[in-house]
Amino acid sequence: EQAEKVLRRAFEKGVNFVDTHRRYGDSEIKIGNALSGVREQIYLATKIADHTRAGAKKSLRESLKRLKTKYIDLLFIKNLDSDEVLGQALSRNGSLKVARKAQKAGVVRHIGMPSHNEKTTYKALRSGEFEAVMYPYNIVNLSAERRILRYCGNHNIGFVCMKPVAGGLLTVPSKVFAKMTKGKANTTAAAAMRFCLSHPSVSTVIPGLDKIKYLNEALAAVKEPMTQRERELAQQKVAKLGEGFCRNCG
Repeated sequence: EQAEKVLRRAFEKGVNFVDTHRRYGDSEIKIGNALSGVREQIYLATKIADHTRAGAKKSLRESLKRLKTKYIDLLFIKNLDSDEVLGQALSRNGSLKVARKAQKAGVVRHIGMPSHNEKTTYKALRSGEFEAVMYPYNIVNLSAERRILRYCGNHNIGFVCMKPVAGGLLTVPSKVFAKMTKGKANTTAAAAMRFCLSHPSVSTVIPGLDKIKYLNEALAAVKEPMTQRERELAQQKVAKLGEGFCRNCG
């Protein structure tokens, strides 16, 4: 009931991109129950993590059933964190072939990839096989700016920003960001999301929102991007945190 309440409120307030995965507990089931009635107005993304032909087919089939939908707007080929796994996904009997076949049948509209490895991500993007990438980017982890964001911007590839609040590191209320976020409750998280969205190559951010109050805060935070001056000030404020904190899956 709580999940449905949050999801419905998000939709009513204009949120139209929803990201999930079959392995995120019962996330797909909750989303299917809450949003199936407005499916055509939602841009729905999920993932397949099995890179064998049979495994990928099964995963996609189960996701469609759980999400109560006949198609996926954006299907991510997951776990591409090494050249070896990328090779498996792109192989003759790999998960990408399954995704391509589903795309031709209208079951999948677009194909993307989530990753945490810069080298492999860049290699995958240059293959020309992916229309979108999901990659870590936040105010204390700017590695995506080196080449991933630049490449996406130059080649019209969607960039879905994961870890916008650094895996929770930037969710502690802080007075230093108050002026940058119009005095909202959790000013650190709000500033973090505004920072990500102010980059011209970022398409959207995906913070985890499980309560109405967090949803409202996120919505308020993303109304307008940061100015360049605000970005510089924000980076100065968090510089002392360094980049040693683990913010990546695994």
